Amino acid sequence: MKKEKDDYVAHVYIKTALEDACPGVVSCADILALAAAVSSVLAHGPYWKVPLGRRDGLTANRTLANINLPAPFFNLTQLKDSFAVQGLDTTDLVALSGLDTTDLAHDGGGGAALTNALSEGLRR
Repeated sequence: MKKEKDDYVAHVYIKTALEDACPGVVSCADILALAAAVSSVLAHGPYWKVPLGRRDGLTANRTLANINLPAPFFNLTQLKDSFAVQGLDTTDLVALSGLDTTDLAHDGGGGAALTNALSEGLRR
């Protein structure tokens, strides 16, 4: 639970700073996409250009999320099938799974090192 809380706090910090600088311009979706790319680079992973201009959804649907997101107990076959339904392949599965666990593997502190690095980078 601590990792999720740290990730949420980092996201709120970033969104607040951006809203203060340019209200209503940057979406939460773009923030998450950029944070994923920066996190990958900070963890010595791949770099990719992030296309911007995503729009945040106006509604959230827990039922659809539960249908469309893979369960945490899925085996490899179930994960691959779940990703395929969304138009994603095994490479996407590996990249997204690795990005989710990289910070835990590197610092053992629930993502604190990566969250701190992201926050420090924004203050510069």
